[in-house]
Amino acid sequence: MPQKSRLRQAKAEAAMAHWQAEDSKAELLQKVEEARAVVARHAATLDYYTQAALAEADELQRNAILTYENKETGMAELMQSLSVARDIRKNYIDAMYQYNIAVIELELYTE
Repeated sequence: MPQKSRLRQAKAEAAMAHWQAEDSKAELLQKVEEARAVVARHAATLDYYTQAALAEADELQRNAILTYENKETGMAELMQSLSVARDIRKNYIDAMYQYNIAVIELELYTE
């Protein structure tokens, strides 16, 4: 009798281990999909900066300096425009950082 009891217990433990493994696998797959979505979201943000916002920042800076040099605007307007251009570039760097973090997290789940 004790041997049958141990056999039943071993089978139950094996079944439990199998269920836990399946649950862990499903959880990992979900995390991978979430990480891929985060990477895609950050990649789209980077595309916006590289295709539009950075060029707009450059143009804003050029125009601000030109209009100031031509005495069409004052120092306050120049500083405001330069600040906006700087903020756009800073936001691009932040977006790149967030993208890199997301890629590293994805690699942790997939490597």
